[in-house]
Amino acid sequence: MDIVIYLAVGIAVYGLALQFGMRYVLQYTLSSDSVSFLLFGRVPIYQIALDDIEDLTVCDATEAYTPFAAFNARNRIWGNLLMLTKKDGLVRNIIFSPNEPDRYLDWFERSLKY
Repeated sequence: MDIVIYLAVGIAVYGLALQFGMRYVLQYTLSSDSVSFLLFGRVPIYQIALDDIEDLTVCDATEAYTPFAAFNARNRIWGNLLMLTKKDGLVRNIIFSPNEPDRYLDWFERSLKY
């Protein structure tokens, strides 16, 4: 019976560490012409130019957990998810979870006007 309690506590601690700790490991930034994925807020991992973005939409958890549907670059388990669709490339869909998804959607909407 003790092993079940330890297992449950371990899973809960692991889930909380992912939910609250990963946002410091993987971060996203917007510039006037691109979205950048940063490691620890400093090291650029991947950058997508605005010209390469076909669509940016809110997605639900079923899309996020569908295997091979998209590259998963989320930094938390629960939260609002966005799906960025690139115009071309081997990996076209990228799911990520910014702190302020509305700001990213507004940025994309404004950029379409220009």
